[in-house]
Amino acid sequence: MDTLSPPYLIDIAFYINFLSKLNSEKAKKIVRFLNDYKGDNVYYDVTLSFANENLIGRYAFLYDNTILAEAFVNLKMTEEAKKIVDSFLDSYSIYTYFNQARYALVLGEVYGLFAH
Repeated sequence: MDTLSPPYLIDIAFYINFLSKLNSEKAKKIVRFLNDYKGDNVYYDVTLSFANENLIGRYAFLYDNTILAEAFVNLKMTEEAKKIVDSFLDSYSIYTYFNQARYALVLGEVYGLFAH
């Protein structure tokens, strides 16, 4: 990966998810770095400044956001997780090339259908 570019959301999401199971305080400190990735209710693959500087689009991937929502559930940040899963409810069918089983699991955890 180019060291001049910021990490992709998927990398941060996996790292926060991993840390959320080991050390929730450290994971919560990293969550604050997500502000540059955040859209309305979901997070984009790259920062807004990086996209603007390189004249590229940003994408809100279901899988990346699902991993992040799972981390939010682990960190007891249920409202943040709920915003993510709710934002994809009406449009998840266009994301069929991603693992929807993991999304369904997080959706069930957020709405209390599955015990975490």
